[in-house]
Amino acid sequence: MIFVTNQKWPSTRIRGYQIAKRLGAKCDPDKLIVDEMTIFVKTFDEQLIAQLKNVYLDINDSDVALPLVSVLPHTKVIAISKLAKDYISSRVRNKVVIIPEQHCNFENIRRDLARPKKVVGYVGSKFCFDLDTDELTKMLHEKGLEFQVLFCDDIYVTRKEVCDFYKTIDIQVCFRLPRLVANMPPELKNDLKIKNAASFGIPTVAYPELSYRKLAAGVFIPAMSLQEVVEKCHQLKVGADMYAYYVKMGYEYSEQSHIDRIAHLYEELE
Repeated sequence: MIFVTNQKWPSTRIRGYQIAKRLGAKCDPDKLIVDEMTIFVKTFDEQLIAQLKNVYLDINDSDVALPLVSVLPHTKVIAISKLAKDYISSRVRNKVVIIPEQHCNFENIRRDLARPKKVVGYVGSKFCFDLDTDELTKMLHEKGLEFQVLFCDDIYVTRKEVCDFYKTIDIQVCFRLPRLVANMPPELKNDLKIKNAASFGIPTVAYPELSYRKLAAGVFIPAMSLQEVVEKCHQLKVGADMYAYYVKMGYEYSEQSHIDRIAHLYEELE
């Protein structure tokens, strides 16, 4: 099994190098082998793929390659969720398999449930957080909460840095409003942020974007505005039972996305 990545976006690490290392597979080698299974991660070379016998395209969150895939019927597509598979299958006749993204917490680190709830955090792209961070910081401070961010917009933020960030927070917030982005439909987004935080025992307050409400209903706390985000965070701060409930729900949900389980799905590919 060989992985070929875009060498640009976080998918290079998550869907390429992390999985390849777990499987003992090659990633971005100098040469490809015609007879060996090759998985392209959010990248596409039509001429090269046409020469290979066993090819998967992991489109991740972009459908830009689907027109090319549709004329190469031997190319199989990897979808990150059932929601994504349904979207892809309604547009191309190629075989589609579901392999979710693994969460970042390989070591199964858990937040101490007895630790005071003081810090709210966001980790992800700065372009996918549609709240004024200064205003959010101010309003959370008035509720006795701090706000921290870790922006990740390239491949240089490491898994260790992400995990170290999660170790410092008690509540996660996500807030991406509906938007029109060419070749990035909402059906191809997933709930990885929720699973990342949940694997540490950290509940999430988030705008209920499509993938969250379709894939993780009941696992996160929905909020429709800045004011509601702050109020829900405060409820988690003062409500021990509410906090414990979402910790339990989230942890059970995230267990299925540990890298060992996800790596096994790659081993089942034919």
